[in-house]
Amino acid sequence: MNRQNKLRLYYIKDFITDLFFPNRCPVCGCIIESNRLVCSECENKLEALRSDDERLIERCQCSFGISIYYYAKEAKQGIISLKERNLNFGRHLGRELAVKAAAYDITAKADMVTYVPMSRRKLRIRGYNQAKVIAGELSLFTGIPLKDNILFRRDSEEQHTLGKADRVKNVSAFYCDENTDLSGKSIIICDDVITTGSTLQRCAELLKKLNAADIYIAAGTTTKYIKE
Repeated sequence: MNRQNKLRLYYIKDFITDLFFPNRCPVCGCIIESNRLVCSECENKLEALRSDDERLIERCQCSFGISIYYYAKEAKQGIISLKERNLNFGRHLGRELAVKAAAYDITAKADMVTYVPMSRRKLRIRGYNQAKVIAGELSLFTGIPLKDNILFRRDSEEQHTLGKADRVKNVSAFYCDENTDLSGKSIIICDDVITTGSTLQRCAELLKKLNAADIYIAAGTTTKYIKE
């Protein structure tokens, strides 16, 4: 099925779902049209990442990194709702990242999209990976194939519950299948939030270990100040 047909079915599914389960803004909770992901009032309040702060993502050992919003106020509430089963904000971030990836010419260079993995236990509890929601939307709106089962995560403490030093130690929970060959491939890796950058740095290292050529980070949100 080509991308246009996928998009058409995608919008039809949204319309039908909205007939039975009213669509709600992930930030304020108000009912919104089936073709919207965030209400216009909340979308206008989201604080866009300044272009001069894109450099904050470079520490993740990637070829280039993009992000959409600072992880604060409305965007933080959107991420919370994404983790509580309202997927709208993740889909919104994926679409915005698709636009930005095209503007930075990443779309033309990337061979595949992947995402930061969750442990099996956490995936069973939540039922989905929020980073995959973002990656799936980016893939759909760019036409770049989504690739599963590249990166994995053992059961461990959640990164957001740890301090900076413990976050760095905890990244050993991430691993890859060393039989996977990504020789010469350019890959976009998605996540919902960048804080210290240690998770994405570890994922980039693992992709390089599989001989990937270029790694592009696509994070929905970024904390305002990433300390060295």
